[in-house]
Amino acid sequence: MSASLIASLSRLFGHQKRSDCTLVFYCNALTAAKDLKEASAQEQQQDSAAAKAPNDAEQPAAGPEGEPAADQDLKGTSQETASDSSDGPDGQQPGAAVDAASDIAGAPTSLSNKRGGSEATNTPAKRRKTVQTQARSQPEALPSDSTAFGDPLPAHTLVLSGGSERFRAQLDRWVEEQGNGAKPVLRVPLDNPDDLPHALSAVKFMYTGKLDESDAATLLRERRQAAYLQVEGCTEACDEALLALITAAQPSQQQQAGGPLAGVSQLYCCRDLLSSADMAPATLRKLLDVCRQQLVKHAGAAPDSGQQQQQQRAGAAPAVVPSATGGPGLMGELLAWAFGDAPFLMNDLEVRKQMLELSAAAMEALLDCDSFATDDESTVLLMLLTWLEANPSCTAESRQRLLKLIRLTQLSDTYLFRLLPLTTRSIISSQELRFLHEYAFAPEEKRARMRRDAGSAGYDVSSAWYCDVPRPAPTDGEVSGSGDSRSYEWSVGAADLWAALQLTESKRETARVYGKFTRSGPCVVVDGLEWYPSVQFIKGEDAAGIYLYCKMPSVLQLNLTPEAPVRASPGPYRLEVYKWDRGGQREVAWDDTCTDDFCRIGSGCGTPDALPFKRTLPSAAAAASISAGDAQRQQQLLACLAPYLKDGKLWGCLTLENAGEQG
Repeated sequence: MSASLIASLSRLFGHQKRSDCTLVFYCNALTAAKDLKEASAQEQQQDSAAAKAPNDAEQPAAGPEGEPAADQDLKGTSQETASDSSDGPDGQQPGAAVDAASDIAGAPTSLSNKRGGSEATNTPAKRRKTVQTQARSQPEALPSDSTAFGDPLPAHTLVLSGGSERFRAQLDRWVEEQGNGAKPVLRVPLDNPDDLPHALSAVKFMYTGKLDESDAATLLRERRQAAYLQVEGCTEACDEALLALITAAQPSQQQQAGGPLAGVSQLYCCRDLLSSADMAPATLRKLLDVCRQQLVKHAGAAPDSGQQQQQQRAGAAPAVVPSATGGPGLMGELLAWAFGDAPFLMNDLEVRKQMLELSAAAMEALLDCDSFATDDESTVLLMLLTWLEANPSCTAESRQRLLKLIRLTQLSDTYLFRLLPLTTRSIISSQELRFLHEYAFAPEEKRARMRRDAGSAGYDVSSAWYCDVPRPAPTDGEVSGSGDSRSYEWSVGAADLWAALQLTESKRETARVYGKFTRSGPCVVVDGLEWYPSVQFIKGEDAAGIYLYCKMPSVLQLNLTPEAPVRASPGPYRLEVYKWDRGGQREVAWDDTCTDDFCRIGSGCGTPDALPFKRTLPSAAAAASISAGDAQRQQQLLACLAPYLKDGKLWGCLTLENAGEQG
């Protein structure tokens, strides 16, 4: 709809005498019964006198078997659903008001209280009486098991049909069933009366093309209703408003209490709404990316206790969460939410780049935060060492303070006993490391003696190094995705495959080429170690091997003279390679599922004959003379791998199962 048309129609908004249709919002019987039951229970708890003599008129109506209607509705599907499935293609009886619930997925769930109101003005008792009164006053316009709320809204068919695909479908069906003479009455099911003000805001947007000034929670709730009502342009407008709220250069008076991170704090406070806002993954990713950008700019230091109390009173920041190590948790909570858990942070190139730009104070807040999750403390140590390498200007004092926040006793055995003693980095002295090894596995009686003796040796057993509490495991979240399993797409370019094939035809017995993950780069970090997918060719063999290789991170700066080979495992995983049929459909050409296989660091786990092929290469002498820039010959050499290639690459996927478990 054009801006000029919206402007002209906006003048009509609210004039009942010019309206030519009506909107009626209602909730189904299941929701109404639950609301009545909860309201009755609350009243009985609040007023013991009233509980002794309950008003029968205030109780839910009894069902056919003598049970309360609420209990009956909670046992099964509402009558409206059954009616929609039996009364014609649209679930409507002839002559009934049009309802598009059969065409569109169920109404959204309850989200919030009414905007601009308070609990005091919308108590359960008042809402219950209002619901009952409205149900009695409009029985002819609604299904028998539905309850209307709010006044009927005068509207205009031109605006509704032009601004919403949902309303357009309802109006078209009305004309088909009722003809052009009757005034359309469009019924819209909602789950809860609290959704009504946000649904009305979405309808108002169709008239004005504008959103009311509001906070992040209100914008997310309005966005959900706009998506449900299919209001064109409203979800996009909500997204733009959220971005503007987060990046506001001149915060409003309400935001000033929270400073430049007020918008980020608001979004954090209503983070549970993000997963229910029907937001596309790309949109959510952009929103969180902007939050991280703001934190990189402004998370220089956590506010003091006075600032925290002021922010809490203003409702602009989350509550302070005390850390197990004693530091303030406010800034850390924001960082841990926006940056996700440690494996996600290390395995996303863009997020890792933003982490490297954090200040030392921000890194300290993140590491000190108890809600910062990880697969193993080894990944947290690797993250910190990566940051220190990228920030050489960090002072020695800050460096030591950051290292003191690593929970060394929670490191994997591979790190704690094999790699940490070999690093040339100044993390912990060899004497204290031996003390820590003994302390980590000592019974409590012995630990008590060791704590008494630690002071004379200069060891601080109250620091995070000796913390008995592991960090939480990754869980499902809007930032990092699933905590149970995570998949990483990888590929190998045709030029790299060609080069490896050539080597096995001319110079080498074996040639290996490593893949590259789409979002993670050359490797995936698991339990503080790097894992690389690889393709291996053997001279004279008509098959390619697929392996998952483990390497030591170079940032550890290890003295590579271990007495025995160091072994490691990424945990349960599934490694796949794809192929494509003639129709372009993807199939799994090979997969390997491992439960808990260990391999030596510097080698890999896999299968030498994973991808069979028929060699069509020229002789060794001819292959050696082929120029790397000869594209035609390259295609000929790769013809043997053609079933496995798409867009000039071999594609696969690594799925880490139980990604949230500690290593």
